[in-house]
Amino acid sequence: ISPPNSAIPNINSHNNPSSSSSPLINFGQINVNGLCSPVRQLHLLNYFLHSSFGVLSLNDTRLTSSSAKFIYQNEHSLYNFKSYWAPSLSNSRPHDGVGLLLRHPLHKHVQKIDLWKGHLLKLDLFFHQTKFSIISAYLPPYYSIHYKERDAIFAQLNLWLDKA
Repeated sequence: ISPPNSAIPNINSHNNPSSSSSPLINFGQINVNGLCSPVRQLHLLNYFLHSSFGVLSLNDTRLTSSSAKFIYQNEHSLYNFKSYWAPSLSNSRPHDGVGLLLRHPLHKHVQKIDLWKGHLLKLDLFFHQTKFSIISAYLPPYYSIHYKERDAIFAQLNLWLDKA
């Protein structure tokens, strides 16, 4: 699936915020409440292409390992971005899964990718002498049945942050 021509940003347009020469990176985050539907994937791609986000974090994707391998693969080169996924580990836990969409040229600087149980995704980017990490996290709702899982997510996140 690819977006209609109206979804393709005009990079020569002065009104297009994504064509700005600003050195700032705009970050966004969306709980997509499932990304298995091709229509939902198309709407998300259209939104991302028209946004000014250099990085868009996606939570609650509900993608399996097999579906995450193929999502946006045809669109990467066409629209000059890259997607990264930490899919749900099983169908019995449907509210897992995170992803990151990165625009050009950010995705060219990704050197390391770490996934953790469908809840955390970390990208290490290197620019000359500088390294920084982008982390997408999904925490299940705060109910008593999820407290051990939430504690484990925080423990892993703290491990990554301590090493940063």
